[in-house]
Amino acid sequence: MSEQPTPERRRHNVSRYMSVDLQTITPQTTVMAAARLLLQHHISGAPVMNEAGELIGVVSERDVMKVLSGDTANAALLVQAVMSTQVVTVPQDMSMITLASLFKHNPYRRLPVVHEGKLVGQISRSDVLRFLLELTSESAA
Repeated sequence: MSEQPTPERRRHNVSRYMSVDLQTITPQTTVMAAARLLLQHHISGAPVMNEAGELIGVVSERDVMKVLSGDTANAALLVQAVMSTQVVTVPQDMSMITLASLFKHNPYRRLPVVHEGKLVGQISRSDVLRFLLELTSESAA
């Protein structure tokens, strides 16, 4: 039987720091439309969801840059052609310390957060920095 996290431990879980108001993209979205969405919302990547609402990939700024071939961009290219399909996700009850280690040892800038197989949020390196600042101000008090 798994232990329920104490309120103190829950306070330092991914669920407290993750973004829940996500911009998502479909695989049929053009890469140029995805680029506009990323720029418009000042984000570096977004989850890709199928018609059933399932997470099937992630598209990042780096993926969008794949449309460049020489000096021209293929404006008709779809997200499904450039998105990453090997998606690493984290559970919402993961500790921020564990998440920080995951970010430290991997190139990810953001990760989808899932609960019972459903996308519930996204967590980024900047969220870890926010946690760190909060943690250090708590210990200084």
